[in-house]
Amino acid sequence: MDLRDKLDLIGTIKNYLPFGMVTVAVIAVIMVVGYFIYRKILKGKKKLSIRKLIWLIIFVCYVLMLGSVTILSRGNSYFGGRYPLFYSYREAWYSFSAQNWRNLILNICMFVPLGFLLPVGIRKMRRFWKTALCGVAVTIVIETLQYLTQRGMFEWDDVLNNTVGAMIGYGLFVIVYAIVMNIRNMRNAFGKTAGQSDSEGQYSSGKNTAISGKYVICCQIPLIAVCVCYTLIFGIYQHQELGNLRSQLPNLFRNDELTVSTDQTYATEEQTVPVYQLVQMNREECEAYAADFFEKIGDQLAADETLHYDNTDVFYGESGNTLWLDYIGLTWTYTDFDTTYAEDVEEADTSDSEDEDVDDMSEDESDTSDSGISNSWIDDSNIGDSDVIGSDTGAIKTVTDADEAAIRAALAQYQITVPEGCTFGNEGEGNYSFTASELHEEDHIYDGTIECKYYSNGKMGGISNGMTQGRYYKDFTIISEQEAYEKIVEGKFHVWMFDEDRYDVKVGDDSLTYEQDSKGFYQPVYTFRISINGSGAEISIPAIK
Repeated sequence: MDLRDKLDLIGTIKNYLPFGMVTVAVIAVIMVVGYFIYRKILKGKKKLSIRKLIWLIIFVCYVLMLGSVTILSRGNSYFGGRYPLFYSYREAWYSFSAQNWRNLILNICMFVPLGFLLPVGIRKMRRFWKTALCGVAVTIVIETLQYLTQRGMFEWDDVLNNTVGAMIGYGLFVIVYAIVMNIRNMRNAFGKTAGQSDSEGQYSSGKNTAISGKYVICCQIPLIAVCVCYTLIFGIYQHQELGNLRSQLPNLFRNDELTVSTDQTYATEEQTVPVYQLVQMNREECEAYAADFFEKIGDQLAADETLHYDNTDVFYGESGNTLWLDYIGLTWTYTDFDTTYAEDVEEADTSDSEDEDVDDMSEDESDTSDSGISNSWIDDSNIGDSDVIGSDTGAIKTVTDADEAAIRAALAQYQITVPEGCTFGNEGEGNYSFTASELHEEDHIYDGTIECKYYSNGKMGGISNGMTQGRYYKDFTIISEQEAYEKIVEGKFHVWMFDEDRYDVKVGDDSLTYEQDSKGFYQPVYTFRISINGSGAEISIPAIK
């Protein structure tokens, strides 16, 4: 997933907060007007207290929000999708992306209001098991609707997370309720000591209203369990030397549905290979890099305009040009709007002055002939193999016939030194690329592609520097090819596939490649070419022993 597409939670809240406030106001007005009609016009006898009305407004808004987030805001583009329990946790562990963990935590938090609001407004729901059961029922209804309308997957992890969220909400309600009841009992006791009547026993023991401390503590077990589990998960991950690989997430095959065969002979010897660590920066280092970047191209970093995402910062130059800089791998994307959109400016200037220029040329044709300029706007002989962007020979234009040396020199202005051994490509229309496929150069490894668009002013209108660079970290012993193949036989591999009854896997040759892990290391993996139910694919088996 592209980093620009990742969810910015704070930004989302800011975008939807005004709409949410308007929705609450509209619902409040509708309910107040409806209650007025019920009481005054229809002569209804049931009274609705202010507290009950406020609760009802909040609860209706919450239900609408819940339905919008889980069903209405999604497209019907989901197919299939019944995932076993803890699948999303396993996926979040092996990818260890902030987005996956955030989604799991948000699924818990999303049902906390339900667990809190139900016992607040409905006395019959002031039992732990009733609130928990209601949480299960509501989330199963939502998951079923998502599945039937193809607006989501039926995930048992969502049922678990939502139910736990409802339990946590009930636990918070119990805390608040216990505090309120204790304060009320203290006031009642104080009233008794002040000489108030106790003839009806309303201040006697408080057993009908007070909640025991043990019950309050027991109701916090779901919250405590969630905190402990997440603390252990993140603690174990931080203690690991290397990160996790997506290829470590195995498909869950039954013993009777997987058949593996091969005609290959695999080596049985173990070996030692290097692991590389990608260049990484923190937020302060990214800002310093961006400031230096803009300064070297004759621009200045615009203050207080930086946007921060999970692993990417967006910097703006004072000219309005942008630099998307990733923390890991030193990859970035730069856009020079003045150069890229010079065509629009030049065309606008041309249309404004075209009539005047034509009249001038008609009145003084002899001067034009003497100067060697024809009645056409562009002298084609001076352009060569370039796509003109402007309206005359002095306009900015894309250069379509530049050689490798020229593109390397132009990229050097933007702090890019292209390693030797990269594959150079001319993609046409001024677009060029350098590609490295796990290119080893001394103690470094380069992987990815640099794409750019070159213009006649010597500048790049845009650069997408997707080439990561890693430094040598240390050597690790890896398993043999045969051991990797045995993992395939055991079903310990990950591959995208349709839901079928049987999987016949024919394993072909393999190669030792590298895969980026969740901590920014390049780990060795065995990449096998396979045929699964007649369809070709590749699978990766982690190689470090």
